Amino acid sequence: MKNLKSLSRQDLINNTDRLVASEREITAELIQNLCEIERRMIHLEMGFGSMFDMLIKHYGYSEGSADRRLSAMRLSKEVPGVVEAIGTGMLTLSTASQVQHFFKNEQKLGKSYTPEQKLELTRQCGGKSRRECERELLKLSPGSVLPKERERQVTPTETEIRFIATTKLMSKLEKLKALLAHHGSLGYAELIEKLADQALKKLDPGQKPAYKRDTRPAPKPSQPTQP
Repeated sequence: MKNLKSLSRQDLINNTDRLVASEREITAELIQNLCEIERRMIHLEMGFGSMFDMLIKHYGYSEGSADRRLSAMRLSKEVPGVVEAIGTGMLTLSTASQVQHFFKNEQKLGKSYTPEQKLELTRQCGGKSRRECERELLKLSPGSVLPKERERQVTPTETEIRFIATTKLMSKLEKLKALLAHHGSLGYAELIEKLADQALKKLDPGQKPAYKRDTRPAPKPSQPTQP
């Protein structure tokens, strides 16, 4: 391990440039190896029911990382030049994964693309960020890009929730954050928790204090004093 603190500014940049280029080349080579493993069905011989399981359990990838690599691998089988584009950085794993998921979702909707159309669309997404790629795909078919609501347990006490918020909903949430600004800068999770607390106080009878009728006798009217 190099002592990075001793490197000059330019040496540090040059070293980082070299590592990024090397990482891209290695990623492209990994995609090719995964293709061959799947073709030979080696993952089944190793006792894994799927390539996804192998990447997670054998190689230690997270679910998201495994999905991106497998999606890029499958896109490379259908669209020529994907591996090379990943190797040069023209196409990122995230973008390749987006495009592959788009084609998969379109197929579920009964829409098909020719090899030439797939190649053209992949090229259009080359060099674009994830958000820019998403905009390109939304133009073609919004229903195949917008993810469905989902929840995923990430720790014993925490759950990840994903959903699409409309512009109208976002405007409401931002207004609520402003109204609750006296509590500090609230994140969306903190905001939703506070709104849930307030709603439960109003809507959940179990959280309301029980109403008790005043059973004390009414005070007697005072008697006028005699002169």
